[in-house]
Amino acid sequence: MKTRLLWKLVCIAAASFTMIADAQQPVCHNDGSGVDAAVCAHEDFVRADAQLNDAYQAALNMVGADSERADARAALVAAQREWIRFRDADCQVQDRIFQHGTMREATVQSCLKDLTEQRTKELKQLWLP
Repeated sequence: MKTRLLWKLVCIAAASFTMIADAQQPVCHNDGSGVDAAVCAHEDFVRADAQLNDAYQAALNMVGADSERADARAALVAAQREWIRFRDADCQVQDRIFQHGTMREATVQSCLKDLTEQRTKELKQLWLP
């Protein structure tokens, strides 16, 4: 009985903590601070990443799933995975360069956004009508 009560309390506490954490997500205010610049840059990256995912899914749909094009589909999937590794590694260079700067996180997030937007354009040019 005590175990159930304790378990319920733990679950309620975890749910409360999650709601508080969600309510405290930083919001971009464009106030010029390094922290705010990082928040704004991250929001831009999230939008760019969603657009990339849409373009990638559309490209996969264009290739199709039939056995005749299975090699093209597998190549596209492999290329996208390798591209993500490249993007992340390339932006880590920025992280290392600016590791002690106040704009470090904003610079890294901007790098991720820029490369993601570039890849989205490439996918659209190569695969979409």
